[in-house]
Amino acid sequence: MNEQKMEALFTLLDGLTAYEWRKIREVIDRQYKAKAAKTILDGDATKNLKNSISREFIQ
Repeated sequence: MNEQKMEALFTLLDGLTAYEWRKIREVIDRQYKAKAAKTILDGDATKNLKNSISREFIQ
């Protein structure tokens, strides 16, 4: 995260209640989940997953 984004975030957080933060986070999380739900793993991603899982379980 660059410094400009961090400053914008700190400005937003100043005075924010826990309730307000949760509501903002929920809206943002819903958008990310909707995007992620449309993601399809292709051959390269599947190959990378296979290698990563193999490294985790077969060391």
